Amino acid sequence: MKTYQHQLYRDPVQGKLAGVIAGFANHWGLSRFWLRIISLVLLFSMPMVMIPGYLLAAVLMPSPQPRCR
Repeated sequence: MKTYQHQLYRDPVQGKLAGVIAGFANHWGLSRFWLRIISLVLLFSMPMVMIPGYLLAAVLMPSPQPRCR
């Protein structure tokens, strides 16, 4: 079995706000649409956890470094 590690980055190109959900979707290999739906459900059920968590992730998650040509 081949194992490899993906680095966790924000994806501001594919993201709607800061690219946090798109970054998690890319990292875990999930659909951005369904991960956004899940995060919206969690936002409305636990806003005091999700809002600070999203903001903290937006600040702490690095954005990908531009590739040299």
